[in-house]
Amino acid sequence: PSEGKGGGGKDRGRKGGGVPGNAILTEHLTALCEDSPAQIEDFDGKVRRFLLDIQSQLGLEMLADAFDMLHEWLGKKEQRDEILNWPGYIMKLLHNWRIENEGESLTLQ
Repeated sequence: PSEGKGGGGKDRGRKGGGVPGNAILTEHLTALCEDSPAQIEDFDGKVRRFLLDIQSQLGLEMLADAFDMLHEWLGKKEQRDEILNWPGYIMKLLHNWRIENEGESLTLQ
């Protein structure tokens, strides 16, 4: 049994439902997927957890800032086949965003 990989609910939110009770995150994801080749399924559990941590630890303004960055970079992609691993690409963008915003006391992994 490895920590952090509980089997219960790990596939929850695959159809865009997102995280129960988190309409804000779901709205951001829906808008982002409408304006880029990214799809809801590209925001796997690791990506969603990262985004939820931004929201809970840093607030809605920083979450909006992270999504602004994602809109900018994902919007530059014309087609899905430009990226082989969308969840990995999104996490890389978020990690780079975190590094740029370390002054905001980010302790996310």
